[in-house]
Amino acid sequence: MSNHEQVWDAIVSAVPSVELWNREMPELVRQHGAEFKAFAQAEAAKRGYLWSKESKQYILPWNMTACKGSNVIGAGWRQGKLAVVFAAKEGHRRYESVDEVPKEVCEKLVNNPFPDRLYASIVKGKYRMERVF
Repeated sequence: MSNHEQVWDAIVSAVPSVELWNREMPELVRQHGAEFKAFAQAEAAKRGYLWSKESKQYILPWNMTACKGSNVIGAGWRQGKLAVVFAAKEGHRRYESVDEVPKEVCEKLVNNPFPDRLYASIVKGKYRMERVF
């Protein structure tokens, strides 16, 4: 590893989250140039960050798990946010929480044989959910 790469490794190690990554990387790329950009892109891939063409920033993918409901067909949780996938005639609809949601809520939805009913009792009206697609 060259001296530049050692410095760059220290820089990217100081950026622990995808939110901070998106906020700090444009300025760091501007300061350090194209070689640093390639280094940072490789590091983002190692961390599992994906580039979103829609939002023009890196995202941390969701780990979604299938649910046994006829309406609630999937759920996932990451960094305090809940995602729920609902069956629909046109395919599916996905909602993500606006508020912080405990991980246990997702685990309950995934493990329950009746997640449709459970969603109505432990999520709906208790946490704000926003349609993503």
